[in-house]
Amino acid sequence: MAFIFILAFGVVCYGWGTLLRRYCYGRTQIPAVFDMMLGLAVLAFFGGILNAVQAATRPSLYSLVLGGLLLAAIFGLKSVRSGSVCFSAWVAGFSWRQLAPVLTALLLTGCLCWLTMPSAAFNIADDFMTYLVRPVRMLGTGTLAGNPMDGFGPDGFGAQSYFQGFVLLRLPITHVNGFDAVFCFGLTTLMIVAAARQLNLGCGLALLAVATFVSVNPQCVNVSPLYSGTAMIAGLLWASSFLVKALQSDGSPDLWKCAVPLGLFAASLIALKTTLGFFASLYVAVFLAALLSIARPAQVMRLGCSIAVILLTTLLPWLVVLLTTYGTGPELNNSTNPLAARYPSIWARDIGSLWSTRELLYGGNQINYTFLGALLGATGLVGLGLLFRRRACLGDASWLLATLPAAAAAFPAFLINVHLFDGPTGVRYTCPIFLAVFPLVVTSVAAILQRRVAKVAVDADAPLPPQRLDLRLRARQWAPAALLVTVIVAFAPVTLRRVEQLVQARNQLAFPFDQGYLDHNHYVFSRPVSERWREIQAHTVRGEPLLAWVVAPFQLDFSRNRILTVTEPGLVNPLLQFPAGAPPQELAHFLRAWGVRYVLMNNNRHVSAGVKDLPAAWNARFPLYGKIDAYSTYAREALERLLQQSPILHRSDTLVLFELTDHEKSLPRLMTQRQ
Repeated sequence: MAFIFILAFGVVCYGWGTLLRRYCYGRTQIPAVFDMMLGLAVLAFFGGILNAVQAATRPSLYSLVLGGLLLAAIFGLKSVRSGSVCFSAWVAGFSWRQLAPVLTALLLTGCLCWLTMPSAAFNIADDFMTYLVRPVRMLGTGTLAGNPMDGFGPDGFGAQSYFQGFVLLRLPITHVNGFDAVFCFGLTTLMIVAAARQLNLGCGLALLAVATFVSVNPQCVNVSPLYSGTAMIAGLLWASSFLVKALQSDGSPDLWKCAVPLGLFAASLIALKTTLGFFASLYVAVFLAALLSIARPAQVMRLGCSIAVILLTTLLPWLVVLLTTYGTGPELNNSTNPLAARYPSIWARDIGSLWSTRELLYGGNQINYTFLGALLGATGLVGLGLLFRRRACLGDASWLLATLPAAAAAFPAFLINVHLFDGPTGVRYTCPIFLAVFPLVVTSVAAILQRRVAKVAVDADAPLPPQRLDLRLRARQWAPAALLVTVIVAFAPVTLRRVEQLVQARNQLAFPFDQGYLDHNHYVFSRPVSERWREIQAHTVRGEPLLAWVVAPFQLDFSRNRILTVTEPGLVNPLLQFPAGAPPQELAHFLRAWGVRYVLMNNNRHVSAGVKDLPAAWNARFPLYGKIDAYSTYAREALERLLQQSPILHRSDTLVLFELTDHEKSLPRLMTQRQ
């Protein structure tokens, strides 16, 4: 069933993507994998609309699936009738040697599908309390909006959870990795292979590019955007190359149509995760500046306006979802949040850690990732400088103009993430960027070097003697391959550990765990646990809001009650304005202002693994972790005090459910409802 989902979802994406591709690019011959990637961006746009109008339910998602299948069938039949085959760009004229990279990508994707669907383990903090909850909430309520307590917004607008909802249409929640870790992984590998084919590179270099993509440790910690980010970035670079080709060809008045996919991909990156939005914004700015090397400023200005309009239009529905979540919440006076004064800034400012040679908690060495980022930044700046001097433009420069801005934008995005968070977290948030950009930049540079080598080889007036010329030719030909091999070797130890864990434990989590961790995962997903949680929820009145600060709230019935799930990082969300440090009665007023009537929470001795498991030095060194620890400690103690004064509806060794009542009706009104 898992393999059927991957194939079917690919066909759905192909149908929607082909529809948009024909509108934007006409009948230009484009690899089918780009159509699939474009279809994913189209589905992201539909997802924003459906969530904004609270219609992202199972029937709506099934409608999108059926629509994509119907479009794929129509375009497939048209291709057959016209004498072309839908996937002819991959197969026609290929030798087995040329097919090897494609077969390798498909084989890797198939292995991941077999090993991770279902996954044997998820992150019991991030996934159980946040990322697995969101798609369940969406299918149960029709929208991702409505829960201000889990950090929704600052960590992304929910596009990842929306895509995961397609998996849950027919598969259990343990298969949710099928979208990111399998489908998007396969898309990215195929797009790397397609780029090598587009640039007329050999089979060996294409295989090395795929091997590099696989080897770089992605630091998989949860089911938040990872390979979905790499796929969207790869699609962004492909769309940029098509836009450059259109500019170089005739600059037709329909040029703005070629900007539509670029704006869609950029908006989808922002909707997936805020940290990917940093890169998307930087990339679009640098790319437009690079276009000045081949286009008039007025033309570039018009293109920039078109991209901005498309990006904002695509992102607007997701912004409506965000506004729906926080726009009607309580507004606090400054006196209700005394703990906030202790943390005027939560940014880590950890740039200095980039030059450390320490081994990271999630695998790999800090200096390896810093080397990747610095190399990309230097390549981007030098390459763009040469392009503007007209020294590197050799024939078709569309891929250089698409990938060099990505290289130039990757390192600043890396620095932003490390400055805002900490070194290891900054690496983790930047991994999707490195995974997509590095192989594509190396392949585009390799293509230019090969063209220059060919030009020098046929130049009868070569100024160098044959011996030195041959050495120079060999150096230029093998330099990209040597760089890829160097990266593969640098990450080889952690790659072997990842493969061993994938085969033995059937998951890709990058942190260490034991058999007890796997057993706990198996227990949480069992049917008796689900039934028990539903029995506890039955003590509440249907339709009344419930605050759930528990492990694995995804087992609750989100269609029965409006459920506000709490996460520790979500409490420090500035959009929430959580009254940390206030008396418990004021916290009760805050919760009632959000409509909360019931509270379901774990007993103290059954708190989930979270920020409290980090070393105490982290809480002291990095303000964000200290703030999360302080806010969560206050919240739990305040709720326990409210519990002592409230009617208890259910109590067990692990869970307690109580009704939140007015403890002081005469309490001064400290909160006002936003208009």
